[in-house]
Amino acid sequence: MSKRQARGKTIKTGIIVLAAALVLAFGVMALAGCSSDNGSGSTGTSTDTSSTANSTDNSASMTDTSSTDNAATSATDNSSATTPTDNNEQVFVTVKVDITAAVEANDPTAVALASEKGGDVYTVDVYDSSLKTVLDATSAAGLTLSTASSSMGQYVTAIDGVASGISSASAGWTYDINGVAGTDSVDAATIQAGDVITWTYVTSWD
Repeated sequence: MSKRQARGKTIKTGIIVLAAALVLAFGVMALAGCSSDNGSGSTGTSTDTSSTANSTDNSASMTDTSSTDNAATSATDNSSATTPTDNNEQVFVTVKVDITAAVEANDPTAVALASEKGGDVYTVDVYDSSLKTVLDATSAAGLTLSTASSSMGQYVTAIDGVASGISSASAGWTYDINGVAGTDSVDAATIQAGDVITWTYVTSWD
């Protein structure tokens, strides 16, 4: 083989080796690019998953908060529904009016009143705990009163239009407290919580 032929063979071999090296280099670069793309895709998926998880956690937190708020409202409403009645709204005394005798005497005012009240006896609850006397409580009961004064104090001459003297000069009104006949004038007789004051019309004091 001549020197020229040997040199040509050497150059050809170098070109082949260089080409092989270039092919290998491009292959490595291609593999690196695929790896990078896969990594990016994986990161995106991970980010999406993380975002979804955060969204789920936030929704759960909002639901829990809403449930807590509703529970608090319900408790407040329930608490609010079971608040005790103020003491000022408790019955202080009861005033009872008995016009049976006047109705039996055929007094037209008494007969009409009994019809209006649904009976010969009617009661009124009084709530004002500042009241002191029988007169105070009777007036606070909303009854229409007529009174007169004497040397012993005030006395009642008419209740709701039923007046003294309809059948005789001695006919009129008397009161008792818890079944005990009153002995003081109505403006002097004192009362206390729980008392029942009964006004009874009598046609005779016998």
